[in-house]
Amino acid sequence: MLAFPDVYHVGIAGAPVREDALLEFAGELQGKLLFLLGTADVRGGILPMTMRMINAFIEAGNPYDLMIMPDEGHGIGTRPASRPYFGKTLAWYFGEHLKPPAWREKRPRD
Repeated sequence: MLAFPDVYHVGIAGAPVREDALLEFAGELQGKLLFLLGTADVRGGILPMTMRMINAFIEAGNPYDLMIMPDEGHGIGTRPASRPYFGKTLAWYFGEHLKPPAWREKRPRD
C-alpha cells in the first residue's frame, strides 16, 4: 500500500509491524488499513510494535482500523468462534471499502 497507493487502497495487516523502520512511512499511507492482532501472539513483540505504529498513524493524522482477537496467537483461528468471525470481518471490510463508485452501480449491464 505504501509503494503503490494508486493500485492498493484497502488492506489488512495481520501481525503487522515487526520493525521500527516501517514507522517512518505512517504519514505516507493512503487508503484504508485494518490492523489485525491476536493478544496471545508472542512472536517478536507484535503488540508493542503495533501500538508504536498506531501511535505513528495518530501523530501523522492518518486514520486506522484495529481488530483485536483475544487469546489468539499468530495464526488466527485456534478458538472455534474466531475463524468464522475473522472471515466475516474481512469480507465486510473489503466489501465496505471496495464498493464501486456510484456511476458503476447505476450502469446498465451489457
